[in-house]
Amino acid sequence: MFTATHLHAMIVHFPVALVLVAFVSELIGLILKKEFYSQASFYIIVLAGLGAIAAYISGDAAGDGMDGGSLQLALEAHEESATFTLWLTIAAAGAKIVYYFVKKEMRWLKILAFTLLFAAAVY
Repeated sequence: MFTATHLHAMIVHFPVALVLVAFVSELIGLILKKEFYSQASFYIIVLAGLGAIAAYISGDAAGDGMDGGSLQLALEAHEESATFTLWLTIAAAGAKIVYYFVKKEMRWLKILAFTLLFAAAVY
């Protein structure tokens, strides 16, 4: 039987992996000073943001009906962590999108995007 819990388990791994790959790509781009890696990081983090939204929605559906007991405490901690990671990922993607479309060398925005991406990757 295919349930929301199964769907969430299948979806959630992709944004996690994509955030890590986006961070590594951005780091390589900064070290090697190659624009290709920074551009790749842009597309990957946008996909990670969309995937994080899908994972959050599927997780919310999977958590419906799980009320009471020790499972409820674990579910609440999981939801808080998921919400924080979702907003970090969306903020990192948003900063990269603004930086990408502004087309100016705004160093503070690049640092902000990298910091948010780092926070999403390590959290």
